[in-house]
Amino acid sequence: MDFLTITIEELNKVLKQAKNRKSCGLDNLPMELWKFGGNELKKHILELFNKIIEKKADATRMGDRNGDKHT
Repeated sequence: MDFLTITIEELNKVLKQAKNRKSCGLDNLPMELWKFGGNELKKHILELFNKIIEKKADATRMGDRNGDKHT
């Protein structure tokens, strides 16, 4: 089973729909940082999120091999 990756197009779509003057979450970083941070920042965001997805997929596959159910 291959894991899905987030594309730059998907990230741009989400950021375009995000409202300004709102915080992303507990980090209190303004949405404008993510929206207008430039391509280098977006590249790092994608790398981070896709590594998280890959690690989760790896953990799930390991659980499947051991008969465990990890979700």
